[in-house]
Amino acid sequence: MRPGTYKLKLDANGYQTINDSIKIINDYKLTKTYTMKHTQDYLDSVSLFKKSRTKKIQWIRRITLGSVALIAGGTGGYFEKRTKKTLEEYNSLGSKTSQEAFDTTWDLYKKYSSRRNLCYTFSVLCAAGFAVSIPF
Repeated sequence: MRPGTYKLKLDANGYQTINDSIKIINDYKLTKTYTMKHTQDYLDSVSLFKKSRTKKIQWIRRITLGSVALIAGGTGGYFEKRTKKTLEEYNSLGSKTSQEAFDTTWDLYKKYSSRRNLCYTFSVLCAAGFAVSIPF
């Protein structure tokens, strides 16, 4: 470039324009560094994108926790019926019933009741997670 004063304009999409003036002198090496700042419109759009993404994740979390709570509760209800039915069977076993039949029926009762308890616990935890996620 020939010696003299030049106007410099740095312009990029989404960034604030920088206007500067530089002076060129013979046999002189000039190095300048510029830091471009984002425009407010760009920063607002990034903020809006983050908010919309957060809202989407909130809805996914709520739907998932609510659905799992309902499914676990329904499954717990199924095992509740099985538990009651097995306990009725156990209580109706007569004195002539073998020890093996008593043991098998009692083992079924314990199996169904533990599954019921597990399902209900999981359902309550998911429902609590759903309730906590509402304000956030």
